[in-house]
Amino acid sequence: MNLTTTVSRVLATLAATALVATGCSSSGGGSSAPDTATLTAKLKKDPTIKQLESSVAGKTDKIDQIIGCIASALQKDGNPDDLNKYVAGKIDLTDVGGKPGVSEKKAETDTQNCVQDALGSS
Repeated sequence: MNLTTTVSRVLATLAATALVATGCSSSGGGSSAPDTATLTAKLKKDPTIKQLESSVAGKTDKIDQIIGCIASALQKDGNPDDLNKYVAGKIDLTDVGGKPGVSEKKAETDTQNCVQDALGSS
Protein backbone atom coordinates (compact mmCIF):
# COMPACT_ATOMS: atom_id res chain seq x y z
CA MET A 1 0.00 0.00 0.00
CA ASN A 2 1.44 3.41 -0.88
CA LEU A 3 1.77 6.35 1.46
CA THR A 4 -0.86 8.50 -0.25
CA THR A 5 -3.51 5.76 -0.10
CA THR A 6 -2.80 5.07 3.57
CA VAL A 7 -2.86 8.75 4.50
CA SER A 8 -6.06 9.32 2.55
CA ARG A 9 -7.72 6.49 4.45
CA VAL A 10 -6.56 7.79 7.82
CA LEU A 11 -7.59 11.33 6.94
CA ALA A 12 -11.00 10.15 5.80
CA THR A 13 -11.46 8.43 9.16
CA LEU A 14 -10.26 11.45 11.12
CA ALA A 15 -12.24 13.90 9.03
CA ALA A 16 -15.40 11.87 9.39
CA THR A 17 -15.01 11.71 13.14
CA ALA A 18 -12.80 14.17 14.96
CA LEU A 19 -12.44 17.07 12.58
CA VAL A 20 -15.96 17.36 11.27
CA ALA A 21 -18.04 16.16 14.20
CA THR A 22 -19.39 19.63 14.82
CA GLY A 23 -22.89 18.34 15.33
CA CYS A 24 -21.66 16.14 18.18
CA SER A 25 -19.37 18.61 19.90
CA SER A 26 -19.50 19.51 23.57
CA SER A 27 -20.70 22.84 24.85
CA GLY A 28 -17.43 24.58 24.02
CA GLY A 29 -16.93 25.88 27.56
CA GLY A 30 -14.29 28.43 28.30
CA SER A 31 -11.15 26.33 28.35
CA SER A 32 -8.37 26.73 25.84
CA ALA A 33 -7.22 23.92 23.61
CA PRO A 34 -3.95 22.14 24.28
CA ASP A 35 -1.06 23.48 22.23
CA THR A 36 0.04 21.78 19.01
CA ALA A 37 3.09 20.18 20.64
CA THR A 38 0.91 18.52 23.29
CA LEU A 39 -1.53 17.28 20.65
CA THR A 40 1.34 16.00 18.50
CA ALA A 41 2.77 14.03 21.42
CA LYS A 42 -0.64 12.50 22.16
CA LEU A 43 -1.31 11.70 18.49
CA LYS A 44 2.00 9.86 18.22
CA LYS A 45 0.66 7.44 20.85
CA ASP A 46 -2.80 7.10 19.28
CA PRO A 47 -3.59 3.62 17.84
CA THR A 48 -4.82 5.10 14.55
CA ILE A 49 -1.55 6.96 14.06
CA LYS A 50 0.47 3.93 15.18
CA GLN A 51 -1.26 1.96 12.43
CA LEU A 52 -0.32 4.64 9.91
CA GLU A 53 3.31 4.62 11.09
CA SER A 54 3.60 0.86 10.80
CA SER A 55 2.17 0.85 7.29
CA VAL A 56 4.71 3.38 6.00
CA ALA A 57 7.87 2.25 7.78
CA GLY A 58 10.94 4.20 6.76
CA LYS A 59 9.04 7.43 6.05
CA THR A 60 9.42 8.97 9.51
CA ASP A 61 9.86 12.50 8.16
CA LYS A 62 6.57 12.29 6.26
CA ILE A 63 4.72 10.77 9.22
CA ASP A 64 5.94 13.56 11.51
CA GLN A 65 4.73 16.18 9.03
CA ILE A 66 1.35 14.45 8.67
CA ILE A 67 0.93 14.20 12.44
CA GLY A 68 1.78 17.89 12.63
CA CYS A 69 -0.96 18.63 10.11
CA ILE A 70 -3.51 16.65 12.09
CA ALA A 71 -2.44 18.28 15.37
CA SER A 72 -2.69 21.76 13.85
CA ALA A 73 -6.13 21.03 12.43
CA LEU A 74 -7.36 19.68 15.75
CA GLN A 75 -5.93 22.66 17.62
CA LYS A 76 -7.54 25.07 15.17
CA ASP A 77 -10.90 23.39 14.61
CA GLY A 78 -11.42 20.99 17.53
CA ASN A 79 -13.57 21.64 20.56
CA PRO A 80 -11.14 22.76 23.30
CA ASP A 81 -12.90 20.84 26.09
CA ASP A 82 -12.88 17.66 24.01
CA LEU A 83 -9.21 18.13 23.10
CA ASN A 84 -8.29 18.48 26.78
CA LYS A 85 -10.23 15.29 27.54
CA TYR A 86 -8.47 13.52 24.65
CA VAL A 87 -5.02 14.57 25.88
CA ALA A 88 -5.96 13.44 29.41
CA GLY A 89 -7.02 10.04 28.04
CA LYS A 90 -10.68 10.49 28.99
CA ILE A 91 -12.03 10.21 25.43
CA ASP A 92 -10.83 8.74 22.13
CA LEU A 93 -9.74 10.79 19.14
CA THR A 94 -12.93 9.80 17.36
CA ASP A 95 -14.96 11.43 20.15
CA VAL A 96 -13.41 14.89 19.69
CA GLY A 97 -15.99 17.28 18.32
CA GLY A 98 -15.47 20.44 16.33
CA LYS A 99 -15.81 24.03 17.41
CA PRO A 100 -19.30 25.40 16.90
CA GLY A 101 -19.56 27.19 13.58
CA VAL A 102 -16.53 25.52 11.97
CA SER A 103 -17.25 24.47 8.43
CA GLU A 104 -16.91 20.71 8.04
CA LYS A 105 -15.64 21.09 4.49
CA LYS A 106 -13.09 23.76 5.43
CA ALA A 107 -11.66 21.66 8.28
CA GLU A 108 -11.36 18.67 5.97
CA THR A 109 -9.87 20.70 3.10
CA ASP A 110 -7.33 22.46 5.33
CA THR A 111 -6.09 19.13 6.68
CA GLN A 112 -5.95 17.46 3.28
CA ASN A 113 -4.01 20.39 1.79
CA CYS A 114 -1.48 20.28 4.62
CA VAL A 115 -0.99 16.52 4.21
CA GLN A 116 -0.68 16.81 0.44
CA ASP A 117 2.01 19.45 0.94
CA ALA A 118 3.82 17.15 3.38
CA LEU A 119 3.67 14.27 0.93
CA GLY A 120 4.95 16.47 -1.85
CA SER A 121 7.95 17.76 0.08
CA SER A 122 11.26 15.97 -0.05
